This record gives sequence, structure tokens and C-alpha cells, in this order.
Amino acid sequence: MGKFASYLKFRLDPEDDWVEDELRYGVAVCYALGIGHTQDYLSDLTDDNQEKVDWAIQRIGRAYGHYFMKQLPEEQKQAIKDLMGPALIRLWYFPPYDIQPLPDIDFQMKTCPIHTAFTKQVVHIFTRRFDYDEQQLMSILFNPLLSAFIKVFDVRAIFPKITVTIDLIDMPALENYLTQMVAQWDTLNLHITNQLTRKTDFYLSNVMISEKVPGFAWQSIPEWSEQLALRQQMIDLTTRRFYKL
Repeated sequence: MGKFASYLKFRLDPEDDWVEDELRYGVAVCYALGIGHTQDYLSDLTDDNQEKVDWAIQRIGRAYGHYFMKQLPEEQKQAIKDLMGPALIRLWYFPPYDIQPLPDIDFQMKTCPIHTAFTKQVVHIFTRRFDYDEQQLMSILFNPLLSAFIKVFDVRAIFPKITVTIDLIDMPALENYLTQMVAQWDTLNLHITNQLTRKTDFYLSNVMISEKVPGFAWQSIPEWSEQLALRQQMIDLTTRRFYKL
């Protein structure tokens, strides 16, 4: 507030009644954009809006418990609260335009279906409390919520394990590349091994090593379409196991 006041005093009369409101509006804009060195964006909210924040985080925790059949750890609740600060400030202080672009739900359902389905459920729950319809909330909150859930949730605790065997007998450099490639797919609960076992769900090699286990025999770095094909098979298997299909 003091920093803003020092800039405004050159153009405004600091005695004007509306100057403080203008200053607070400026602070709110910065918070809504995530500008500033503090992570505690929510400490300056009104008591009513702080109560709304607490309600939102508790409802996320309850939804998590129903959906994943586990309790959401307190440190993850706090992390979600910190990450959602700017989005919640925008929700309460800067009403959306009549026409808001909707997120690409179909794409997200293909790339991270379980996270996406859970996010849609949370947005639906929020419509019971906030003065927006579901479509407006989807346009405002879906992407920030989905990003926060992907970053915070521990997939090892909530997703079924997928075992991937990566064994290239005489191409260690390619084996290392494929191992790093698969390890980056952190929205899946992947366990990487170097030997084919009864628990192997997929194998990657430079030769065919099993007729019973789905696999990819690559002699070179796979093309983008080939990487996507492998990842999609892993996503599909994770989804089937999660929903017990």
C-alpha cells in the first residue's frame, strides 16, 4: 500500500476518500496476477472470503477422500491453497466476462483422464457455493485446479502401478534415453525395471522379447507419434485398473 501511495501522490490528492480503495484495488490486481514476492496472497482477504477459501480447500479434501478412498495429506492441502491463491482472488474480485473461453476438456481427458474427471467433479461442487454457473466456473477454475492437482497429488499413492521393462541388450545409450523419456511421464505411476518379470505390463527393447507382453521394439529414438502411442496405452491401462473396468 505504501509503495503504491508514493507513486500515486504525484497525480492524486492523498486526502481523497477513494484513494485507499484505489490502492487496495491495485494490490488485488497484483495478487490476482501472481505478482509479488509473497506466497501468502490470501492473508489480506476479507474474513468472509478467507472463510470461502477454507471451505474450498476442505471440499477438495472431502472430494479427494471420496474419489481416491484416501485422506488428502495436510501438506498437500496447503500446497493447493498456495497455488490456487491468485485464481481464487480473480474469482471473487474480478467477475468474468460474459463470453469466456472454455478449456479443452476432451484433450485433457485423453492426456490425464483421472485428474481431469476429478477436477470436473470439484468444479461441480463449487457451483453450490459460489455465484457463478458451472460453465463460468469451468472457464475460471478448471485449468488452475487441474494444474494444481497434477503438481501436488502423489500418483504413487492414488494410481495403480504400471510396470515397464526397458532392456536393450546392445544399445545402452538408447536404453538410457528411453528410461529418461518414460520417467518424465509423472502423471502416471510407473515402475521401471531392467528385466522382464510376471508383473511387466509393457516392455521396450530393440528386439522382440515377448509374445505375451505388449511391447515396442525400437532400433532408434522413437518418433513423437510412437512415443504418444506408448503413453496412450499406459494411460488406458491405468484408467481401466483405476475404475476396475
